[in-house]
Amino acid sequence: MNTLTNWLLAIPLAFLLGALGIALDGEDKRDEMRVFTELDAAQKQSAALMRREIAGRAVCKERHGEADARWDDEGNLICRPRKFKEVAAI
Repeated sequence: MNTLTNWLLAIPLAFLLGALGIALDGEDKRDEMRVFTELDAAQKQSAALMRREIAGRAVCKERHGEADARWDDEGNLICRPRKFKEVAAI
């Protein structure tokens, strides 16, 4: 009879601990998901800025040859042609 009582107590306790473990594990995953979402957004923003810089350089190079590409606060592209070094005549 003692063994039967132990099993009748152990089975519900095992289910309770399993359910508690799932509930506690869910909180950690929500925090991980928040961090993942923030990192994903930062990577997408960084990639968009990189594509913008590459496109700006390509436009400036096409219009002015070798030139620096800058973006102002309003989002306008500003091209600055680079100065060429003088070559000494021999």
